[in-house]
Parts: sequence; structure tokens; C-alpha cells
Amino acid sequence: MIREQTDGEDISIAVIKALDANWTALDNRLVVELASAATTVRGAAPSFVVRLPGSDARRWRDLDVPAVCYGPQPTLSAGIDDYVNEQDVVDCAKIYARTTLALMRR
Repeated sequence: MIREQTDGEDISIAVIKALDANWTALDNRLVVELASAATTVRGAAPSFVVRLPGSDARRWRDLDVPAVCYGPQPTLSAGIDDYVNEQDVVDCAKIYARTTLALMRR
């Protein structure tokens, strides 16, 4: 596709970094309990999204350890002048605690 756009110019393409996609299944106990805790704390079910595979969670999943990324909303953080709302951080702490307790019960 890229070569087709170069009008016949000689170009070379090299892959310098590639990570295999991976995910934790939506029916995995970790995902189910975290979603339940988030729904209880926030009053609405969380949205599930696919993100770039460069997170720490990918490394755990490579070792067959279920993992998810969950934190304060992503639209204000991880950028220039980034910040999070205090209540989002408090809610996340509650969600992590509820999830952990639920996983320890079974």
C-alpha cells in the first residue's frame, strides 16, 4: 500500500518494532469482577476498549497471567498539561479494593 503511493520511487521499509496483540477475555474472572466493581462505584458499566499493545498488562499476559489496564479517564491524562480529577483517583482506589476483595473470596 505504501509503495503504491510513491509514484514508482524506490523506497525501503523496515519494521523496527512489532508487538503481538493480546488481550484478557471479557469472561475472565478479573474482567468480570473489575467491571462489577466499576459499575457499583461509578454507577455505570465501564467501556471496554483495545489499546496499543505496549502496556505492562501485555507483559503479564505474555506470561499467561490475566491483566487489564484500568485507571482514571484517559482523555485528560498522558499528554501535555495532563491531569486527573481527584474523584476519579478515589473511585479507582475503591474499584481496585472491591475487585481485589472479590477475587480473594473465591
